[in-house]
Amino acid sequence: MSREEEKKKSKFKEGIKPYLKDKICKWTFIIISAILLIFLPLLYFTGHLIIEEKMLFWLFAATSQSMAALFAIVGMFAVFRYNDIQNRLRNKIDVLKNRFKLEGWIRFFGRTDADCWDDSEIVDRAREKLKEKEDEDPHVIYNNLDVNTLIIESHMGTRDYIRVYASIPMSSILMTFMISIFSLPFTARFSENCLGLVVLIVILVLITFSMISVFKYFMMSIPPR
Repeated sequence: MSREEEKKKSKFKEGIKPYLKDKICKWTFIIISAILLIFLPLLYFTGHLIIEEKMLFWLFAATSQSMAALFAIVGMFAVFRYNDIQNRLRNKIDVLKNRFKLEGWIRFFGRTDADCWDDSEIVDRAREKLKEKEDEDPHVIYNNLDVNTLIIESHMGTRDYIRVYASIPMSSILMTFMISIFSLPFTARFSENCLGLVVLIVILVLITFSMISVFKYFMMSIPPR
Protein backbone atom coordinates (compact mmCIF):
# COMPACT_ATOMS: atom_id res chain seq x y z
CA MET A 1 0.00 0.00 0.00
CA SER A 2 1.42 3.40 -1.04
CA ARG A 3 1.86 6.31 1.38
CA GLU A 4 -0.92 8.23 -0.39
CA GLU A 5 -3.34 5.32 0.02
CA GLU A 6 -2.40 5.01 3.70
CA LYS A 7 -3.16 8.72 4.21
CA LYS A 8 -6.57 8.36 2.54
CA LYS A 9 -7.38 5.29 4.64
CA SER A 10 -6.33 7.14 7.81
CA LYS A 11 -8.49 10.15 6.91
CA PHE A 12 -11.47 7.89 6.23
CA LYS A 13 -11.07 6.25 9.66
CA GLU A 14 -10.85 9.70 11.25
CA GLY A 15 -14.06 10.64 9.46
CA ILE A 16 -15.95 7.76 11.07
CA LYS A 17 -15.21 8.87 14.65
CA PRO A 18 -17.80 11.69 14.97
CA TYR A 19 -20.56 9.33 13.83
CA LEU A 20 -19.55 6.64 16.31
CA LYS A 21 -19.15 9.10 19.20
CA ASP A 22 -22.50 10.83 18.67
CA LYS A 23 -24.87 8.77 20.82
CA ILE A 24 -28.06 10.28 19.36
CA CYS A 25 -27.11 9.49 15.75
CA LYS A 26 -25.73 6.06 16.68
CA TRP A 27 -28.76 4.95 18.65
CA THR A 28 -31.18 6.41 16.10
CA PHE A 29 -29.54 4.30 13.41
CA ILE A 30 -29.47 1.19 15.63
CA ILE A 31 -33.13 1.50 16.63
CA ILE A 32 -34.40 2.12 13.08
CA SER A 33 -32.25 -0.73 11.72
CA ALA A 34 -33.52 -3.06 14.46
CA ILE A 35 -37.13 -2.19 13.63
CA LEU A 36 -36.52 -2.91 9.95
CA LEU A 37 -34.72 -6.19 10.67
CA ILE A 38 -37.45 -7.41 13.03
CA PHE A 39 -40.75 -6.16 11.64
CA LEU A 40 -40.20 -6.44 7.87
CA PRO A 41 -39.33 -10.18 8.00
CA LEU A 42 -42.20 -10.69 10.48
CA LEU A 43 -44.69 -9.00 8.15
CA TYR A 44 -43.24 -10.79 5.13
CA PHE A 45 -43.41 -14.32 6.52
CA THR A 46 -46.88 -13.80 8.01
CA GLY A 47 -48.17 -12.70 4.62
CA HIS A 48 -48.88 -9.07 5.56
CA LEU A 49 -46.07 -7.74 3.34
CA ILE A 50 -46.07 -8.67 -0.33
CA ILE A 51 -42.98 -7.61 -2.28
CA GLU A 52 -44.11 -6.98 -5.84
CA GLU A 53 -41.99 -6.24 -8.87
CA LYS A 54 -43.49 -2.77 -9.36
CA MET A 55 -42.86 -1.84 -5.73
CA LEU A 56 -39.17 -2.80 -5.97
CA PHE A 57 -38.79 -1.10 -9.34
CA TRP A 58 -40.14 2.22 -8.09
CA LEU A 59 -38.16 1.92 -4.86
CA PHE A 60 -34.90 1.39 -6.74
CA ALA A 61 -35.68 4.11 -9.27
CA ALA A 62 -36.72 6.69 -6.66
CA THR A 63 -33.79 5.84 -4.39
CA SER A 64 -31.20 6.14 -7.16
CA GLN A 65 -32.59 9.50 -8.28
CA SER A 66 -32.82 10.81 -4.71
CA MET A 67 -29.30 9.67 -3.83
CA ALA A 68 -27.88 11.25 -7.00
CA ALA A 69 -29.50 14.57 -6.08
CA LEU A 70 -28.38 14.29 -2.45
CA PHE A 71 -24.81 13.49 -3.55
CA ALA A 72 -24.73 16.70 -5.59
CA ILE A 73 -26.22 18.74 -2.72
CA VAL A 74 -23.71 17.44 -0.17
CA GLY A 75 -20.85 18.02 -2.61
CA MET A 76 -21.91 21.63 -3.30
CA PHE A 77 -22.45 22.21 0.43
CA ALA A 78 -18.95 20.91 1.24
CA VAL A 79 -17.31 23.11 -1.42
CA PHE A 80 -19.29 26.19 -0.36
CA ARG A 81 -18.63 25.68 3.35
CA TYR A 82 -14.94 24.97 2.78
CA ASN A 83 -14.46 28.14 0.73
CA ASP A 84 -16.48 30.15 3.24
CA ILE A 85 -14.50 28.97 6.27
CA GLN A 86 -11.22 29.33 4.35
CA ASN A 87 -12.05 32.98 3.60
CA ARG A 88 -13.00 33.57 7.26
CA LEU A 89 -9.75 31.96 8.35
CA ARG A 90 -7.74 34.01 5.87
CA ASN A 91 -9.25 37.24 7.23
CA LYS A 92 -8.62 36.21 10.87
CA ILE A 93 -4.98 35.35 10.15
CA ASP A 94 -4.37 38.61 8.24
CA VAL A 95 -5.93 40.64 11.06
CA LEU A 96 -3.78 38.86 13.64
CA LYS A 97 -0.58 39.42 11.65
CA ASN A 98 -1.39 43.12 11.27
CA ARG A 99 -1.97 43.50 15.00
CA PHE A 100 1.61 42.51 15.70
CA LYS A 101 2.57 45.75 13.85
CA LEU A 102 0.59 47.97 16.21
CA GLU A 103 2.61 50.06 18.66
CA GLY A 104 0.87 48.60 21.71
CA TRP A 105 1.53 45.05 20.56
CA ILE A 106 5.16 45.87 19.70
CA ARG A 107 5.73 47.34 23.18
CA PHE A 108 4.13 44.28 24.82
CA PHE A 109 5.42 41.40 22.66
CA GLY A 110 8.38 43.06 20.98
CA ARG A 111 9.02 43.25 17.25
CA THR A 112 8.12 40.14 15.27
CA ASP A 113 8.37 38.90 11.70
CA ALA A 114 4.63 38.07 11.69
CA ASP A 115 4.32 38.84 7.97
CA CYS A 116 6.64 35.92 7.25
CA TRP A 117 4.76 33.45 9.45
CA ASP A 118 3.22 30.59 7.53
CA ASP A 119 -0.54 30.11 7.99
CA SER A 120 0.01 26.58 9.27
CA GLU A 121 2.32 27.82 12.05
CA ILE A 122 0.45 30.98 13.05
CA VAL A 123 -1.17 29.29 16.08
CA ASP A 124 2.14 27.82 17.30
CA ARG A 125 3.89 31.18 16.94
CA ALA A 126 1.07 32.93 18.79
CA ARG A 127 1.22 30.33 21.58
CA GLU A 128 4.97 30.94 21.90
CA LYS A 129 4.35 34.66 22.36
CA LEU A 130 1.67 33.96 24.95
CA LYS A 131 4.00 31.59 26.82
CA GLU A 132 6.66 34.30 27.02
CA LYS A 133 4.20 36.56 28.86
CA GLU A 134 2.18 34.04 30.89
CA ASP A 135 4.03 34.87 34.15
CA GLU A 136 3.28 38.59 33.88
CA ASP A 137 0.18 40.38 35.16
CA PRO A 138 -2.94 39.93 32.98
CA HIS A 139 -2.99 42.39 30.12
CA VAL A 140 -5.70 43.28 27.59
CA ILE A 141 -3.33 42.61 24.66
CA TYR A 142 -2.45 39.19 26.09
CA ASN A 143 -6.15 38.32 26.40
CA ASN A 144 -6.78 39.67 22.91
CA LEU A 145 -4.15 37.40 21.39
CA ASP A 146 -5.41 34.44 23.39
CA VAL A 147 -8.98 34.96 22.11
CA ASN A 148 -7.81 35.44 18.49
CA THR A 149 -5.74 32.26 18.68
CA LEU A 150 -8.70 30.25 19.96
CA ILE A 151 -10.91 31.59 17.14
CA ILE A 152 -8.32 30.67 14.50
CA GLU A 153 -7.97 27.18 15.99
CA SER A 154 -11.74 26.77 15.91
CA HIS A 155 -11.89 27.84 12.25
CA MET A 156 -9.04 25.46 11.36
CA GLY A 157 -10.86 22.60 13.10
CA THR A 158 -14.07 23.33 11.19
CA ARG A 159 -12.18 23.57 7.90
CA ASP A 160 -10.48 20.21 8.46
CA TYR A 161 -13.80 18.65 9.48
CA ILE A 162 -15.49 19.86 6.29
CA ARG A 163 -12.72 18.44 4.12
CA VAL A 164 -12.05 15.11 5.84
CA TYR A 165 -15.43 14.05 7.22
CA ALA A 166 -17.33 14.53 3.96
CA SER A 167 -16.14 11.04 3.00
CA ILE A 168 -18.71 9.34 5.26
CA PRO A 169 -21.98 10.84 3.91
CA MET A 170 -20.63 10.86 0.36
CA SER A 171 -19.61 7.18 0.57
CA SER A 172 -22.90 6.04 2.08
CA ILE A 173 -24.90 8.00 -0.51
CA LEU A 174 -22.80 6.61 -3.35
CA MET A 175 -23.14 3.04 -2.05
CA THR A 176 -26.93 3.40 -1.77
CA PHE A 177 -27.09 4.83 -5.30
CA MET A 178 -24.96 2.04 -6.80
CA ILE A 179 -26.96 -0.76 -5.14
CA SER A 180 -30.24 0.82 -6.25
CA ILE A 181 -29.22 1.47 -9.83
CA PHE A 182 -27.71 -2.02 -10.34
CA SER A 183 -30.73 -3.70 -8.74
CA LEU A 184 -33.17 -2.24 -11.28
CA PRO A 185 -32.66 -4.94 -13.96
CA PHE A 186 -33.21 -7.70 -11.38
CA THR A 187 -36.48 -6.50 -9.85
CA ALA A 188 -38.44 -9.39 -11.36
CA ARG A 189 -36.07 -12.00 -9.90
CA PHE A 190 -35.96 -10.29 -6.50
CA SER A 191 -39.75 -10.25 -6.24
CA GLU A 192 -39.94 -14.02 -6.72
CA ASN A 193 -38.14 -15.01 -3.49
CA CYS A 194 -36.64 -13.78 -0.22
CA LEU A 195 -33.95 -11.86 -2.07
CA GLY A 196 -36.46 -9.06 -2.48
CA LEU A 197 -36.86 -8.82 1.29
CA VAL A 198 -33.09 -8.81 1.83
CA VAL A 199 -32.48 -6.11 -0.77
CA LEU A 200 -35.40 -4.05 0.58
CA ILE A 201 -33.94 -4.13 4.10
CA VAL A 202 -30.42 -3.32 2.85
CA ILE A 203 -31.68 -0.34 0.84
CA LEU A 204 -33.76 1.02 3.72
CA VAL A 205 -30.86 0.63 6.19
CA LEU A 206 -28.50 2.41 3.79
CA ILE A 207 -31.01 5.22 3.25
CA THR A 208 -31.33 5.60 7.04
CA PHE A 209 -27.56 5.77 7.52
CA SER A 210 -27.17 8.20 4.61
CA MET A 211 -29.79 10.58 5.97
CA ILE A 212 -28.39 10.48 9.51
CA SER A 213 -24.81 10.97 8.32
CA VAL A 214 -25.81 13.89 6.08
CA PHE A 215 -27.71 15.53 8.97
CA LYS A 216 -24.72 15.04 11.28
CA TYR A 217 -22.34 16.44 8.65
CA PHE A 218 -24.50 19.52 8.05
CA MET A 219 -24.84 20.24 11.76
CA MET A 220 -21.11 19.91 12.50
CA SER A 221 -20.10 21.93 9.42
CA ILE A 222 -21.72 25.14 10.66
CA PRO A 223 -18.82 27.57 10.81
CA PRO A 224 -17.94 29.34 14.07
CA ARG A 225 -18.49 33.07 14.32
